[in-house]
Amino acid sequence: MIKFFKIPDFIKIMGRISLLSTFLLAGLCLASISHAQDLDALVKDAQSGNAAAQFELATRYGKGDGLPVDMEKSLYWLATAAAQDHILAQMGLALAYSNGVGVTRDMESALQWWERAARQGQHSAMYNAALMYRQGIGTPVNPQKAFEWLERAAKQGLPPAQNMLGEMYFRGEGVHQDTKKAIQWYERAAAREVGPAFASLGAIYLQGNGVDQDFKKALDWFQKGADLGDPECQKNMGLAYLGRWGVPEDLPKAVTWLGKAAKQGNISAQVLLAKTYLEHGKTALAGEWAQAAAQAGDPKGMYLWGRVLILQDNRPLAARVLGEAAKLGYEPAIELLEKINRD
Repeated sequence: MIKFFKIPDFIKIMGRISLLSTFLLAGLCLASISHAQDLDALVKDAQSGNAAAQFELATRYGKGDGLPVDMEKSLYWLATAAAQDHILAQMGLALAYSNGVGVTRDMESALQWWERAARQGQHSAMYNAALMYRQGIGTPVNPQKAFEWLERAAKQGLPPAQNMLGEMYFRGEGVHQDTKKAIQWYERAAAREVGPAFASLGAIYLQGNGVDQDFKKALDWFQKGADLGDPECQKNMGLAYLGRWGVPEDLPKAVTWLGKAAKQGNISAQVLLAKTYLEHGKTALAGEWAQAAAQAGDPKGMYLWGRVLILQDNRPLAARVLGEAAKLGYEPAIELLEKINRD
């Protein structure tokens, strides 16, 4: 599922999902008219064409604030305000169509409203439009169009856009490949503490992609990202302490970093942690993390979980788990399954 950029959620409404809750997730209610405004005057202003009043009325109908909850009227006033180029209403309508809240989910319409808000200079709308063009949601894949919107959002200082723009420059996606520019945009995103930017910078120096290979620089970026909580950086620090890239082996530190990444759902870290525990005789812990990776569909996790199950003398389940890995073409699982069947 596409993940849209959302302005921080300052207000939460409990107990009911409504169109307004979608607005609030995007922080749209921050610009609404004061609650002190007289309701009759608000309705009059909305009916006379005041877009800000129309947006406020839409939020009130969605929330049930002084009015009965009425999604039909909420959407009517939201669309009316959006048609008058009220940016927050346009974003609210885009979110409604994106999530199917109060309307039939319609990604093509969502994109149209994101772009209308984007053309007025709203950087998060630019980012969301770029996501849709990049992933082909509501439109054919169009990396050039994605790049155009991302560049505009990035130049306005939106950190996720800066990170993704670095990615597109690095891959040559929608633009001529340029590692130098990729690094520049990744560094801007890193300066705003976007975790994946640290992982990308570390990987560039680790692999020597378009730059001189430099393990020290790579590890510096991984360490900074890991300290900020980025799971990919944490996984890479775990790998480093397993004795990679010139770092002396330090098993406790390796397990600590891999564990942090694994707890955040990083499947590679879960597999590495399971493998490390298995190699050091900690079967129960190995099984826990192998099972987590296996349940996420990773064939290496399935294979390791199968090995643990064999050690725990649960061959029937081991055979089923290994069979799933074998279906995915994982050769070690195929070989182990054949051995089980022979025995």
